[in-house]
Amino acid sequence: MSLALNENSFTGFRERFEAEKAFDLLIDLIRYLNERFDISLGDIFFKHINMLETVAGDLSYAEFVNTIEDRDKRSFILLILQKTGSIQCERAELLINGKEAFGASYAYENDGVMISLRTHKDFFDKYVLCSKDNETAEVRNISDKQHIEEHADHIVVRIYVRNIKHGLRKYLRSGGETVSPMDLPDLTAQHVLNKAVVYENRLFGLHNDQIYCFERTIGCIYHGYRCDDLQKRQKEVILKEICLKACRD
Repeated sequence: MSLALNENSFTGFRERFEAEKAFDLLIDLIRYLNERFDISLGDIFFKHINMLETVAGDLSYAEFVNTIEDRDKRSFILLILQKTGSIQCERAELLINGKEAFGASYAYENDGVMISLRTHKDFFDKYVLCSKDNETAEVRNISDKQHIEEHADHIVVRIYVRNIKHGLRKYLRSGGETVSPMDLPDLTAQHVLNKAVVYENRLFGLHNDQIYCFERTIGCIYHGYRCDDLQKRQKEVILKEICLKACRD
């Protein structure tokens, strides 16, 4: 699963104010993704554009950014343009309207979703039609919040890697630390992680009526363990959040 920005949607605005309005929506989407899935800009991949490329009419991105009066918005747009994960490939597998589509290709190849600015009606829908070897390919697309819920199962950028510290049974380390067990197979743990909800800055998932906690190891890599010592109130809140997420999905 992966998220990638649709670089083809970043050019073609008729007026500067249209571009700013579209970026307002994109910023809202990215902030919502962070709140909903704990996704950061580094989790979103992008074939970074040249800042001299035009965004609207003859206005370059460098010039456009300097016209943004709100300092926080200007900074966020620069982060989007420069600090997202970088798509390094030289050729794209998919085309959009005859043009190489690196973001669409990245999302398609990784069973993920791309995020588009609303420059053209082709990018308004939850799927974007692309071409691949003279055939049609559909790529999941986000251009408003409703699409986030539609594609929730393919958005989460979390990779489960077992931590050998957590074995099949609970045990005490030499320093007296109790180490919780992890009794799920790796593929099952990945599935539970994908469906996990955020609570108290940690991720919690459910499998066979047992709650599992997942913590970030590094970047988008997580390890997990079974939670046997949750307080009653914590367990109730976590189960409620998991239930609400299942209903939304």
